[in-house]
Amino acid sequence: MYQLQIEFCHPQMRDEVFILKWKLLDHMAAAVWLELFIECLKSEDIFFSRFTGFIGGEKNQTFLMQQLNKCIDIINEDGRYKLKEKGTEFTQEFSNIIHHSFEVLRGHRDFPTEYYKNSSEKVAKAVRGLNYYIHDLEALERNTKSEKIGVEDSTPFSGVIVEIKNCKRLMIPSIFNCLFTTNIDFGDLVVHYSQLGKTWPEAFYDKDEEIFREAILPHYALSGEFDILFGELRPDENFTKDFGTFLRGKGLDPNDSSLRLGHLPLAKLINESGVSQRELKKELKKKLASFCDIKGIKVFHNKELLAERSLTNSADILING
Repeated sequence: MYQLQIEFCHPQMRDEVFILKWKLLDHMAAAVWLELFIECLKSEDIFFSRFTGFIGGEKNQTFLMQQLNKCIDIINEDGRYKLKEKGTEFTQEFSNIIHHSFEVLRGHRDFPTEYYKNSSEKVAKAVRGLNYYIHDLEALERNTKSEKIGVEDSTPFSGVIVEIKNCKRLMIPSIFNCLFTTNIDFGDLVVHYSQLGKTWPEAFYDKDEEIFREAILPHYALSGEFDILFGELRPDENFTKDFGTFLRGKGLDPNDSSLRLGHLPLAKLINESGVSQRELKKELKKKLASFCDIKGIKVFHNKELLAERSLTNSADILING
């Protein structure tokens, strides 16, 4: 059995930690991902972790909006591009506008715009910040609404995103298409969207009319990066019907596996706490609001340690390229 162990810590008091473990799934995509991930652990690549959508921590709406506005100010002061909008309160329309500006300024991950290539590191970080902070605001807003109507234990909008600067990426082969699913269990570790843009479900959920059509892309890249989803995803009949109508309106077939709708799970969270699944969900969401950094990661095969990595301040929100 292959097992991933992550040591979460408080970002300032890093000696305060707790550990979670995942069991790798038995399929080829998980095996390929593990090989890429171990290669990253053994390299000097920079790891960047982002904790998003957790209620009750320091990353509240006021903090996130302030950080977003700092990014907007830096871009406007640079003078080559002007963002008219400033954050005061969250709306999805505002979010879509900011995300569109990010796409215009950043371009494709592998083919950045002349604006981005000719930017100072300060401006480049601000451009990346548009993307990170607006997505964090979206996640927090959706979780807050879900909590108010009493479905906080099932909402899928809390998560940990682990990106790795300059890591190797492989094209996802079509034989992996069948592994993508819209059914997600709490704590699932899934393939990271290692590209810029949005998936079709994201564009539908966001009601995004600002995004370029070419910026809506299925997962096409597999790297050692990953996301952990601290929520469940179980599309109901209404969502399936409305999403199908949306896709058909774009000339797409909802049953086309090449669209890679949903996520590709790689590993399942192991519950070693002894508490019920419902209590575990509440406990972990509360903890991760404060323990929002990663101190170390280890990979085991049975009891044999295959690779490990100690991290320092991996939660620097703007470090990743």
